[in-house]
Amino acid sequence: MIWVEQPIGTGFSQGTPTATNQAQTAADFLGFFKRFVDTFNLHNKKIFITGESYAGKYVPYIADAMFNKNDKTYYDVESILIYDPSTSTGEVQNQSMCFLVYTRAYLILTMGSPCRPVRRLPP
Repeated sequence: MIWVEQPIGTGFSQGTPTATNQAQTAADFLGFFKRFVDTFNLHNKKIFITGESYAGKYVPYIADAMFNKNDKTYYDVESILIYDPSTSTGEVQNQSMCFLVYTRAYLILTMGSPCRPVRRLPP
């Protein structure tokens, strides 16, 4: 498990933020992640991306950037999980826990329970 606070300036991370949008944040993360994989020889591993709160915006961008690289040596995304997500500006979040789970077969949205498939994804 790797725990990464990002982008720079988030939480306890230090440094001056340089990213100005989610796509740039995703590109920065992929650069870090590739160097991390090379440094610790973690090639060809399944990747599970999770996040909470504002990661409701970052996680989809990071997963999309990894998918678009089409390089399973570094970016073999198996699934994503976003909990208590912030998904748009100005949106009032429901107080119940909201989970968004992507697997290779289904996109699942749950509000509390039970889980229900939202849509079947193409192969």
